[in-house]
Amino acid sequence: MPGVTGSDSAVIKSAIIFNRGDTMILSFSGMGDLTNRDNIWFTMKGDKDDADSASLVQIDEDTGLLYINGAAAGVPGNGSITVVDVIPGNLTVRLEAVESAKVACCTRTYYDLQVLYTDDTMLTPARGLAHLIGDITRATS
Repeated sequence: MPGVTGSDSAVIKSAIIFNRGDTMILSFSGMGDLTNRDNIWFTMKGDKDDADSASLVQIDEDTGLLYINGAAAGVPGNGSITVVDVIPGNLTVRLEAVESAKVACCTRTYYDLQVLYTDDTMLTPARGLAHLIGDITRATS
Protein backbone atom coordinates (compact mmCIF):
# COMPACT_ATOMS: atom_id res chain seq x y z
CA MET A 1 0.00 0.00 0.00
CA PRO A 2 1.83 3.17 -1.12
CA GLY A 3 1.66 6.22 1.08
CA VAL A 4 3.02 9.71 1.59
CA THR A 5 3.30 12.18 4.43
CA GLY A 6 2.03 15.71 4.32
CA SER A 7 -1.23 17.57 4.33
CA ASP A 8 -4.62 15.89 4.23
CA SER A 9 -4.61 16.12 0.45
CA ALA A 10 -1.59 13.79 0.43
CA VAL A 11 -3.11 11.15 2.73
CA ILE A 12 -3.42 7.70 1.21
CA LYS A 13 -7.01 6.53 1.32
CA SER A 14 -7.49 2.87 0.60
CA ALA A 15 -9.46 -0.12 1.84
CA ILE A 16 -8.16 -3.00 3.89
CA ILE A 17 -9.97 -6.33 4.02
CA PHE A 18 -9.41 -9.14 6.51
CA ASN A 19 -11.21 -12.13 8.00
CA ARG A 20 -12.30 -12.07 11.63
CA GLY A 21 -10.47 -14.84 13.46
CA ASP A 22 -7.40 -14.63 11.19
CA THR A 23 -4.09 -13.04 12.07
CA MET A 24 -4.21 -9.58 10.52
CA ILE A 25 -0.92 -8.49 8.95
CA LEU A 26 -0.97 -5.14 7.18
CA SER A 27 2.03 -3.69 5.37
CA PHE A 28 2.29 0.07 4.87
CA SER A 29 5.03 1.51 2.69
CA GLY A 30 6.21 5.01 1.91
CA MET A 31 4.72 6.63 5.02
CA GLY A 32 7.59 9.13 5.10
CA ASP A 33 10.74 9.41 7.22
CA LEU A 34 10.01 7.95 10.67
CA THR A 35 13.43 8.72 12.15
CA ASN A 36 12.13 11.31 14.63
CA ARG A 37 8.87 9.62 15.56
CA ASP A 38 7.69 9.44 19.14
CA ASN A 39 4.85 6.95 18.56
CA ILE A 40 2.64 5.41 15.89
CA TRP A 41 -1.01 4.36 16.26
CA PHE A 42 -3.19 2.12 14.12
CA THR A 43 -6.89 2.52 14.94
CA MET A 44 -10.11 0.98 13.59
CA LYS A 45 -13.51 2.36 14.60
CA GLY A 46 -17.11 1.83 13.57
CA ASP A 47 -17.77 5.55 14.00
CA LYS A 48 -15.09 8.18 13.44
CA ASP A 49 -16.39 10.13 16.45
CA ASP A 50 -15.99 7.24 18.92
CA ALA A 51 -13.44 7.70 21.68
CA ASP A 52 -10.22 5.75 21.24
CA SER A 53 -11.27 3.60 24.20
CA ALA A 54 -14.28 2.45 22.12
CA SER A 55 -12.08 1.39 19.17
CA LEU A 56 -12.62 -1.94 17.51
CA VAL A 57 -8.81 -2.15 17.37
CA GLN A 58 -6.15 0.24 18.58
CA ILE A 59 -2.47 -0.62 18.55
CA ASP A 60 0.48 1.63 19.28
CA GLU A 61 4.15 1.09 18.61
CA ASP A 62 5.20 1.61 22.24
CA THR A 63 2.63 -0.50 24.09
CA GLY A 64 1.10 -2.88 21.54
CA LEU A 65 -2.61 -3.67 21.61
CA LEU A 66 -4.44 -1.02 23.63
CA TYR A 67 -8.13 -1.68 22.86
CA ILE A 68 -10.07 -4.50 21.26
CA ASN A 69 -13.79 -4.34 20.51
CA GLY A 70 -14.32 -1.33 22.79
CA ALA A 71 -12.50 -2.72 25.83
CA ALA A 72 -9.00 -2.50 27.24
CA ALA A 73 -6.78 -5.22 25.81
CA GLY A 74 -5.82 -8.02 28.15
CA VAL A 75 -2.63 -8.97 26.29
CA PRO A 76 -0.83 -5.96 24.77
CA GLY A 77 1.62 -8.31 23.02
CA ASN A 78 -1.20 -9.58 20.77
CA GLY A 79 -0.87 -6.45 18.65
CA SER A 80 2.21 -4.71 17.30
CA ILE A 81 3.55 -2.07 14.96
CA THR A 82 7.00 -2.81 13.59
CA VAL A 83 8.94 -0.28 11.55
CA VAL A 84 10.70 -2.28 8.85
CA ASP A 85 12.55 0.57 7.09
CA VAL A 86 12.74 3.97 8.83
CA ILE A 87 13.64 6.39 6.01
CA PRO A 88 10.87 5.51 3.50
CA GLY A 89 8.47 4.76 6.36
CA ASN A 90 7.71 1.09 5.76
CA LEU A 91 5.97 -0.69 8.62
CA THR A 92 3.84 -3.68 9.53
CA VAL A 93 0.77 -3.76 11.78
CA ARG A 94 -0.06 -7.16 13.27
CA LEU A 95 -3.09 -8.33 15.26
CA GLU A 96 -3.14 -11.92 16.48
CA ALA A 97 -6.04 -14.19 15.51
CA VAL A 98 -7.22 -14.61 19.11
CA GLU A 99 -7.85 -10.85 19.19
CA SER A 100 -9.35 -10.41 15.71
CA ALA A 101 -11.90 -13.09 16.66
CA LYS A 102 -13.23 -10.66 19.30
CA VAL A 103 -13.99 -7.86 16.83
CA ALA A 104 -17.66 -7.41 16.03
CA CYS A 105 -18.46 -7.54 12.34
CA CYS A 106 -19.41 -4.16 10.97
CA THR A 107 -20.68 -3.16 7.58
CA ARG A 108 -18.36 -0.15 7.59
CA THR A 109 -15.38 0.56 9.73
CA TYR A 110 -12.72 3.20 9.40
CA TYR A 111 -9.00 3.02 10.05
CA ASP A 112 -6.08 5.38 10.21
CA LEU A 113 -2.38 5.28 10.83
CA GLN A 114 -1.20 8.27 12.86
CA VAL A 115 2.37 9.31 13.64
CA LEU A 116 3.52 11.62 16.44
CA TYR A 117 6.99 13.10 15.96
CA THR A 118 9.33 14.27 18.72
CA ASP A 119 8.68 17.94 17.77
CA ASP A 120 4.93 17.35 18.49
CA THR A 121 4.03 17.25 14.79
CA MET A 122 1.10 14.86 14.28
CA LEU A 123 0.51 13.39 10.81
CA THR A 124 -1.96 10.82 9.48
CA PRO A 125 -0.25 9.33 6.42
CA ALA A 126 -2.88 6.65 5.76
CA ARG A 127 -6.58 6.19 6.35
CA GLY A 128 -9.53 4.52 4.73
CA LEU A 129 -12.22 1.90 5.08
CA ALA A 130 -11.67 -1.44 6.75
CA HIS A 131 -13.85 -4.38 5.79
CA LEU A 132 -13.99 -7.14 8.35
CA ILE A 133 -15.42 -10.35 6.92
CA GLY A 134 -17.12 -12.70 9.39
CA ASP A 135 -15.40 -16.03 9.86
CA ILE A 136 -17.17 -19.24 8.97
CA THR A 137 -14.80 -21.83 10.41
CA ARG A 138 -14.20 -21.16 14.09
CA ALA A 139 -11.94 -24.11 14.85
CA THR A 140 -8.70 -23.09 16.55
CA SER A 141 -7.02 -26.44 17.20
